[in-house]
Amino acid sequence: MKLLAAFLMLFLISSASAAITTTDLSAQGSGMISRNIDTIWETGQNNQTLGGSAGHVLLTGPGDFKYQTKDTIDATRNNRYNQTGYVSSDGGLVFSDSVSMTSTQPGQEASVEYTGIMQSADIETAQYVSDATLSAGQQAAWDGAGLYTGETGYSVDLVNEDDDSITTYRTASRDHFFISTNLTGGAIVRPEFNFIDFSDAFIFNSSANETAVNNTTVEGA
Repeated sequence: MKLLAAFLMLFLISSASAAITTTDLSAQGSGMISRNIDTIWETGQNNQTLGGSAGHVLLTGPGDFKYQTKDTIDATRNNRYNQTGYVSSDGGLVFSDSVSMTSTQPGQEASVEYTGIMQSADIETAQYVSDATLSAGQQAAWDGAGLYTGETGYSVDLVNEDDDSITTYRTASRDHFFISTNLTGGAIVRPEFNFIDFSDAFIFNSSANETAVNNTTVEGA
């Protein structure tokens, strides 16, 4: 009873001093694991929004396993999300890890998803979002038959208006890959994706704006 009271008191103190949620789960044994996490966050002001989402799905086959994840939502300063995870299974597994960010002003979005179906496998994952900055990486290593896919994408649509002109900047990309192995194969894959907030793009820098646009025009002529 004293331990429970101390835990509740600690929870009340930490809740009063920070806007943070943390979810930890670790497990080790012989059997199966099933996990499904969906997380969203968003801030809105004057019909402008900034937010994101993340997901984690896992199902292992019967066998020895090790599993650990930690998910944190931090609203003390901005829209911040952080996730780290590890899973090892010799009984096979199916998984999906994803994270995304969307900002309406300036207009930009980015997303990442890694999925796989494997026999004996070890997978490490790290995902991080801070406002309109997103990073995601993974290392997947497996023996025998397996299928691993990755999907990343982003788009940026920026407009800067002043008394004299309207300057725009747009870019977009989509990348998809898959790796497959047979019963006598295996692989180690290390994808990584980083999207840094485009709020500092040159079109918003008045001293460099005209020069940068002119240089782009000359080089593309």
